[in-house]
Order: sequence, then C-alpha cells, then structure tokens
Amino acid sequence: MQDPYIKYLMEELGKCNDERKIAKLNLELKTALDKLALREERLRLEGVMDTCQNPERKEELKAALDKLALKEELIRHEENIREERMRAEQRMKKERLRLERKMDTCQNPERKEELKAALDKLALREERLRLEGVMDTCQNPERKEVLKAALDKLALREELIRHEENIRAERMRAEQRMKKERLRLEGKMDTCQNPERKEELKAALDKLALREERLRLEGVMDTCQNPERKEVLKAALDKLTLREERLRLEGVMVDTCHNPERMEELKCRWKQFERQIYRTPIQLSSFLAIRKIPEYRNNSEFIRFPAQYLKFAGVGEHLAEKENDSMDAMVYCRQAVQEQMKFMQEAVIKRGCFGWVNGSPGTGKSLTALAFCLGLNSSAWNVCWLHLSRFNSPEGLLRNEQGVRAVKLLSYSDQDMLSCLGLTESNRPALIILDGYRKSERCESLVELLSDWRNQDKSMRRLLVVTSMSGNIKIQGGEDTRLEMEFFFVNPWTEQEYLSAVKCNEFYELVKENLDSEMVLESHGNQSDRRIRIQSKYFYAGKSSRCMFAWNTSEVIKRLRRVLTAVQNFESHMSSGTQSPNLIDGLFSVRRDAVSQSDCLTFVSEYVAFEFAIRMGPDRLRKCAALFEPNDPIMQGKFFEILFFATIAAQDLQIFWRVGGNGTEIWPKGVVKIVSNDLDQTFFDGNENGLWAKPFNFNHPAYDGVFLNKTDGSVRFVQVTIAKEHSLNLAPCAKFLEKLTNIGFCVRNVEFYFVVPKALERFKTMVGKLVRNGTKFQ
Repeated sequence: MQDPYIKYLMEELGKCNDERKIAKLNLELKTALDKLALREERLRLEGVMDTCQNPERKEELKAALDKLALKEELIRHEENIREERMRAEQRMKKERLRLERKMDTCQNPERKEELKAALDKLALREERLRLEGVMDTCQNPERKEVLKAALDKLALREELIRHEENIRAERMRAEQRMKKERLRLEGKMDTCQNPERKEELKAALDKLALREERLRLEGVMDTCQNPERKEVLKAALDKLTLREERLRLEGVMVDTCHNPERMEELKCRWKQFERQIYRTPIQLSSFLAIRKIPEYRNNSEFIRFPAQYLKFAGVGEHLAEKENDSMDAMVYCRQAVQEQMKFMQEAVIKRGCFGWVNGSPGTGKSLTALAFCLGLNSSAWNVCWLHLSRFNSPEGLLRNEQGVRAVKLLSYSDQDMLSCLGLTESNRPALIILDGYRKSERCESLVELLSDWRNQDKSMRRLLVVTSMSGNIKIQGGEDTRLEMEFFFVNPWTEQEYLSAVKCNEFYELVKENLDSEMVLESHGNQSDRRIRIQSKYFYAGKSSRCMFAWNTSEVIKRLRRVLTAVQNFESHMSSGTQSPNLIDGLFSVRRDAVSQSDCLTFVSEYVAFEFAIRMGPDRLRKCAALFEPNDPIMQGKFFEILFFATIAAQDLQIFWRVGGNGTEIWPKGVVKIVSNDLDQTFFDGNENGLWAKPFNFNHPAYDGVFLNKTDGSVRFVQVTIAKEHSLNLAPCAKFLEKLTNIGFCVRNVEFYFVVPKALERFKTMVGKLVRNGTKFQ
C-alpha cells in the first residue's frame, strides 16, 4: 500500500509549474522515499535477525542495522537543516520589514546610513540562504560548481562588510580618544601660564584638528556613492596630507635648528609644500584688448556689445563663431529683456536680494544677464561672470577698473578662489553672476560657497543665478526668505517679437542666412520677404530664439530629432508638469501667465509637435495635451490635425461620411513624412504601397496631407480642419501633381477630402476647379 504523504507529493508534482517548487517537491519526495526504503529495510533486517540462529550472521545483521541507523540520523539532520532554513527565512522577512519601516520614517542621515548597511547585510544573508537551498536540491555537478563559486564570492563580500564594520568601529573609538585628548589639551591650555608651553599645546591642538578632519573626511568618503563628490573629497584629503606634512616639517625645523644645512633643506621642502597647499584655485588670462562695454537705456531697441566677449563667456557661441572681432553681438530689447534688466537693477543691485533668473532654453536670459554684468560701472564695481558647463570647469569673465580678463575655476568649492578673484575686498562692491545652474552636487557646492560669500557682507556683495531648469526652483522651507531670494521668470519669444526684431536692417543681415526654411510659396504674393522667412522658420524654431537665429533649418532639425530620439518615457519626465526638473530641454517651452502666475507648458514648435505625435502615438499625445496650456496656438488650432497624423501613423483610422449617407471607410495606417517642396526618386523607398506626405508650409492654402500609393497611382489630398467654413484652392494641388509626374509617379486617380471633427455639424466649403491642359494642370 502506497504511503499517503508520498501519494500527496506525487499529485502536487503533477500540478506544479514553478521550477523552484518542483525542485523542492522532488527533494521532499526523494527524502520520503529514502525514509520509506530505510523503514522497510529495517523491518526486513529485524525480521531476519529474529529468526537467525547463526552468531556470525547475527553480527553482520547488527552492523547493517547500525549503518541503517546512521543513514536515518543523516536524513533527520538534513530535515532539521531545511526546517531551520525555513524559520530563518521567516525571521529575515520580518527583519527586512522592520528595517524598511524604520528607514521610511527616519530623518537622521547618519541613522539612515546605518539602516542601509543593515539592509545590505541582510540581503547577503538572504542570498546565502537562497544559494544553500538551491545547492541542496541541485543534482547537476556543473551547476553545483557554479553555486559553490557564487557562495565563495558571497563569503568575500561578507568578509568585506565585516572589515568595513571593523574600520567604522575603530574610527568611532579613535573619535572618542581624540575627544578626550582635545579636552585634556584644552584643559591644560586654560591653566597654562608659560608662553612657550602654550605654543606647544597650540601646535598639538592644530595637529589634533588635522587628525579629526582626516577621520571625518575618510568617514564621508566611505559612505559616498557619487563619483564627482568622491573626487572633491579626495582632493580635500590630498590637501590635508600636505598640511600635515608642513606641520611635521615645522616641528622638525624647531627641533633641528642648530644644524644650518639641515635647516636650509627643510626650509626648501617647507616652501614646496606651502606652494602646493596654497596653489591658486583659478586660472586668469592677461587683460583682454576689449574696451567697449554694453550700453543699455530704457528706450534702447538693441543692446550691443563686442562678440569677442562671447568666446570667453560660454554663451552665444554661435555669434562668437561667425562674427569677427570688430563686430557687435546684438540682443533685441523685447519686453521680457527690459523686465529682466529692471529686475537685476532693482532687486539684485539696489535691494541686495539673492536673485534667480529662470526660463526655458532659447529665451535670451543668459545674453541679457551677460550684457548687464559687463555694463556695470567698472570704476565702482568688481564683476564676475561664471558659466557652468556639464563637461568643463566653470569659466567666464572678470571685470574691474583695470580691464576684463578671462577666468577659469579649478574647483567648485575652494574657499580661496574668491579672494584670488579679488572679490573679497571690503572697499568695493562686487557682483557674481552664475549662469547654467542645474541640479547636481557640483553646482550646489558652488552655489553654497557663493551664498556664504554674499552672506558675509550683504551690503557690498551681490549674487545672481541664471538657470534653464523647468518650473520653480525647489528651496527648502524658509530658505528663500532667510537668504532673501527673489525670482524672475523669462517668457519665451513670440512670433510678433521675431517680426519686430528683424525690422532692424543690421540685425536682419546678421541672422538672415539662418532664416533659410524652404516654405516660401508663390501664392504669398505681396508679403514681405522678412515676414515669410520668420513665419516659415517659426514652424521649426517656435519659441526658441536660439533655434530661430543661431542655427540654420537643417541644423535645427538635426538637433531636435536627436532629442526626440533620446525620449523613451516622456511620462516620467513630465509627471510633475512644469515642476519636473527633468523636463526635456529643447522640446517643450514654459510660459508664465501674467495674471495667475501659473506656469503653462507647450511644445516649443509646431514641427516638434508633429514629430513627437508621429513618434509617440495618439494616446501619449493626449496625455501630453492634458498638461498643456489650453489657449496655446498649437494646441488650440493645430491639435486636431496633429492628432489625425499621430493616429494614421499608428493605427487604421475609421472615417465617417457626411455626404451621400452615413457610411464609413477604413483608412489603413501608413508612414507619415514631413516633406519639403522638393521631391526626389528616393521619396517612396520601401513605401510604394502607401505613405502620407505632410507639407511643412506654415500656411499651406490647399491641403494638410497627401496619401500617395505609387502601386495603383492614387493620390488623396486631405484638408484637416476644425473651422466651420473652408475654401479650397486647387492650384497648389496641381503643382504638387506636376512634381509627382516629374519623379515618375503615374497619377491615375485623384481624390479630395475634408476631415473634420464628428461634432462639427455645419461644415461647408467652396470648391475650386482643376483642369487638365495637355499634360499640364491649371
């Protein structure tokens, strides 16, 4: 009769799909079968022994029973180990939950580090338990070797953690000893009347302070995970080593002062260490041969200053590259520039506030701040412009009554660099503008250093930070009030501001070569060349003046596509709306409402909106639109059109007929290409059975898209609109058909459609005429 437990295990094995559980059940089944076999063998041997009369045979049976008892004991031992392992797993689960709860509620950083270390140790114990369990059930010799190697590796990690714990414990004991030593020395110092002995005690305290600082830095370095922060700590430890060596040499010099030769040798070494310790933490160029400074008045149309400044300031590099030394850079004084100038003069210079200028990339805030910095009266002010780069050290310009010099910082947190820059003089006011701030430990270290510098003499020192970080700067509770911070937001450019700027002939000639979009159509008639160039480039550049004026159209497209390609999960970037510090620069723009002071988010340009929609699909586009400003022209006037192309690029689209009944038709999904006025033979590569061409004209009079099927020669012109009335100009359609025939497309069937929202009941159109004249369309 089969054992019930064995029967149960076999049934469970038949139902189970989990590999780990199957291995466990197999082990239990093997153990149960072994125990059953041992019981049966014991009964057999005991039965034989009862009937056996031969003493020698009885001895053999007794030995066999003893051997059997050992096997049974081994099986019981293995079962006890497995049970103990299960209990250990339960205890570790409870311990993990307890530690994680404590971690969630803990506010003390040091205690948090201790809890994190405890969780790491627990993870290693859990991993060891798991590997040992797998090893017990493993039958494959090769797999067993792999598991053994993993356990050996785990043992090394556990040994490393024990070693680190011993180091921390030793460090804590050393801290206690140093505290006692400090108290002892300070007590002696208080009661000492002998000046020479006092000097000795002071030197001993200095050495003790260095040992305490080394212990502190080593402790911070052990727990630090940030590579940049580790480099800063390593530099601090190196500097500390030099100071310790200098103190040692000073002591030796005192002890060996009777030996002149030894004294000279020690003096030379002491001077070397002195130079290393107090090496200049900055690099300064000679004075630049630039004497002209920016000039700005309330009624100025442009701020002009030498383009040479831009080579050293780290901003406006596009202007610095193409302009010669005699040319001026020009900043158009739109309303936002005038307001920023007023903020810097009133809030920062006059009232002494800690100023922050924030805005989307391409608003001109950095050039405006640079013009303000260089325009201050150098006979009264020392000014320093510092630009932060992601990959290079901070660099910029230093200007005082002697002239202008290029400057480069070699550290983000060296206390001596400000005195080296001459910004700690008490008799002259000083202004520092920090441009390009972003959320990083290095930037925060520098801001903290500059903030401390300002706080030491608020009457004479001014500080301004310029940043493109999206949304409001996050400040810990009460810090903005305590540090007297004031914030100014720079709104992005509008199309009308671009048009106003290019009215100036000098400025227009400066930027004309980059207003090179291919959207100019003959049908625009009497519109001025400047207006057409701005409106056509606006399709790409949108609200970014950098995209509008700094780069030509092909460069703008290349840069925007690079950012679009890098976007994998835009929801994670935009989950906090305009407050997200990770909002993708270059794709989105933020405008601050003058009345509500709320931040309104939108695409930077119509081109970005179309490309984003086609790449991301209609569902993501709708999620994105929910975060956007509802009155934005792109969302208000173009959203339905953008949604149409996003949908047709991602899935089949069901169309409902308005004319001739209420029938429906399915338009299959297809590739959507944003195309120029020129078509070539490669346009259809791989898409002969159907693709959508989307003209990128800023105000196309005839169609928003064309579906082309080269296989059957069909052409479908589509106008996507939310207007109640729409005219139909067929002349551009004829020109497009002519271009198709020129590249070998055989036109057999032409259709015209208006796509409108389902809710639009009274849509109507005035139909034009299309006449064939030989092989020409008119």
